Amino acid sequence: MAAPSMCRALRTRRRRLVARTLASRSRPQKDFLMGGIAAAVSKTAAAPIERVKLLIQNQVRRQRAHSLDRSRPLPLARSLPPPARSLPARAG
Repeated sequence: MAAPSMCRALRTRRRRLVARTLASRSRPQKDFLMGGIAAAVSKTAAAPIERVKLLIQNQVRRQRAHSLDRSRPLPLARSLPPPARSLPARAG
């Protein structure tokens, strides 16, 4: 068996470790606040990048839609009788 002074030293060390662990635990309110701040900072930093990404995506979609309108008739228009085929071209 270990000497009594060794056991006492281990108990003291364990008590200090437990006390340090309990002292380092934060309150839930503090965690909630820090999480909110982190979310706000990350959203603010990422927002301009996301906006540029969406603008580029929409620009590409508009260009594709514009080129489709001018290059060929819609698939539905191909199945319509000849007088009705000219309606989409007149409307635009």
